[in-house]
Amino acid sequence: MRYMLGVFIGALLPGIVFMGSAVINALGYGVTDPVVLQSLWSLFLGWVFVSALILVVPPIAVYFARRQLFREFFFYEFGGLAFFSPFWIGLAAEVSGTPWVEVFTSGVRSGLPSLGPDGTLIGTDIGAIVLTPLMIASLVVGLLVLRPSLILRMSGPGVATEALSAVETVGATPAPSTIEGAPAAVAETPSKAAKASGKAAKAAKPISKGQVDSEMPGVSAPVADDTTIAELRVFLSELSVPEMTINAIINAGIATVTDLVSTGTEQFVSVVGLDRKTAQDLYVAIQKKAWYGGL
Repeated sequence: MRYMLGVFIGALLPGIVFMGSAVINALGYGVTDPVVLQSLWSLFLGWVFVSALILVVPPIAVYFARRQLFREFFFYEFGGLAFFSPFWIGLAAEVSGTPWVEVFTSGVRSGLPSLGPDGTLIGTDIGAIVLTPLMIASLVVGLLVLRPSLILRMSGPGVATEALSAVETVGATPAPSTIEGAPAAVAETPSKAAKASGKAAKAAKPISKGQVDSEMPGVSAPVADDTTIAELRVFLSELSVPEMTINAIINAGIATVTDLVSTGTEQFVSVVGLDRKTAQDLYVAIQKKAWYGGL
């Protein structure tokens, strides 16, 4: 759902830009009065400025509102602009009365504002020899940028932890049920997975003060209190971790950011009760946030 929303936004922004230009172009269809044509040209120049704002303001707003989502939003907008622009250009040409085939075979007349010899803005033609290869390259670049794997890898920890919202029950790992009719000896024999979980649970036990004093003299172990728990909640909230998962982590005895960073994937599985894929995503997101600030 999040990916589809991002692609929709990336497709909508260039659509607004090109369809606005198409409406202005359609208003001038069949007009020969120089005064009216000059007014339409001024209107087009104003729309070019508005279009720049439409493309620039949203990522800036995202940067200041939710900085951790900036790169993700940027990839969606850039990929949507690259991939959907050829389609919007063709549709805009049809709306303004020009067949889209003619646009890609003959180019666009006065489609690009530029400075003239006298310093005024004039329309520059874009030939088909430039426009058509550019549109093909734009489609290819858009396909590459909008790949879910690329966006997931480049967008930061907020996307990696999105899968946490799918966790329905968090807590102790449910005990495996025995098969009806199976021998009692088989049911009582611990599996390798159970042994591994037991080892992970032992590893998750907090370090005693004596151990800290013997290994690091003069350094006290972090003490959990309301302040550390609040800091932990803020830390996890910045990673878009659901509240239910945050409560499960705190209830498992992880009450400081230091404890959280030192918690491994196996401990998230055995102590908190997350599935392995979710635990791995959470572990990666925590380490990136702690050591690289989410980069």
